[in-house]
Amino acid sequence: MKAILNLIVLESGDVERLRRFYESNFGIIFDKHTDHGPIHYGTSLGGVYLELYSSKHALSATDHIGFEVESIDALLRKLTDNQQRIHRLPVQTPFGRYAIILDSDGRKVHLSEHR
Repeated sequence: MKAILNLIVLESGDVERLRRFYESNFGIIFDKHTDHGPIHYGTSLGGVYLELYSSKHALSATDHIGFEVESIDALLRKLTDNQQRIHRLPVQTPFGRYAIILDSDGRKVHLSEHR
């Protein structure tokens, strides 16, 4: 049996700040959900549904997420408080151009450039 990834849930102590980070830097538009459970946000990104939930628990520093973007340089210029958000400057790898930034919770966000 082959599994297909279809859901990623990110938890945050400040879910509104996290939502704004992904909306302003990646152009992602989230829908607000109030129909079941706590208020949370969700959006479909291709075949994967991304949800943002509020959490009072400490977040793991090992949480990572990745996005393919058209231009890493353009995204880095767009980042608010850019110097504090860049974890690894862009490098060329055998798999393409690559960088790592930190989201508003300090979660590593891997960026690969669309070829």
